[in-house]
Amino acid sequence: MGEKTLMDKTVSTLHSQSQYGLSSLLWITTASAVTLAYARSFGSAEMQLVGAYAFFVTLFASLIGGLTGAWSDTWFWSILVTLAALVAVAGYPMQNWEVRYGWGAVGAGCGALCGSRCPTQIVRGSVAAAILGVVLMTLCVLLLRRQTPGLLVQFDIISACIIGGLLRPLVEVIERVRLGSRVPRVVFAAWLILCLIAGKSLFS
Repeated sequence: MGEKTLMDKTVSTLHSQSQYGLSSLLWITTASAVTLAYARSFGSAEMQLVGAYAFFVTLFASLIGGLTGAWSDTWFWSILVTLAALVAVAGYPMQNWEVRYGWGAVGAGCGALCGSRCPTQIVRGSVAAAILGVVLMTLCVLLLRRQTPGLLVQFDIISACIIGGLLRPLVEVIERVRLGSRVPRVVFAAWLILCLIAGKSLFS
């Protein structure tokens, strides 16, 4: 009798895990498809941006994940923040095109660093992410721009520093809210991305 009860519980647990995995996969697939379709609606230039952003995610998530050992958190936050950056810059006729690639690097690098929780102290983590953000944006501008950066580009460099520094406490807040709501992480991420796309579509 005891063995049968244990087997029933095991089957029930596996079934619930299967449903959880299917639901999570559906949400993240939907969010990714909507994001790609949103970027595609602005033309082929945005799809080139998607390819560059994917490269940045692969590079920084692999590097920081390998150094810290926090593979899942590093990849998750690197992808999420980079998708948010893509939604933010897609469709805007930026004169300084190198800045658009810079935001992809900032999103992937700072997202991976903040997601890894390294350094463990929030203040130090914010400082590290701020430094990384300004370094990545500056490198993209210097490597891709042929002229001296103007005031708008300098503003983006400063903004990258500020956003990088604010990202670490934001990650902590989102994780606490998610844990309190007991919503799977990928589902929570899908909600955030879909809300960003909806908000930009309504107010742009």
